[in-house]
Amino acid sequence: MSSLFLSKEARQIQKHSLLQEQANYLIAELGKPKGSVVKVEQMLALYGEHFLPKEVLNALHTL
Repeated sequence: MSSLFLSKEARQIQKHSLLQEQANYLIAELGKPKGSVVKVEQMLALYGEHFLPKEVLNALHTL
């Protein structure tokens, strides 16, 4: 359904849901490599609060 005809609340829910889905996919992919990439992920979890969406931060903290 196009978001054009949704209420403001429904659009926010749809946006949040899509962002959460993408964040979960990102974390699943970031969880695969090992080594120095893990350190970058840890830094993103620590300092990402300044520039990453809340959904991505929550997903990063699960690593």
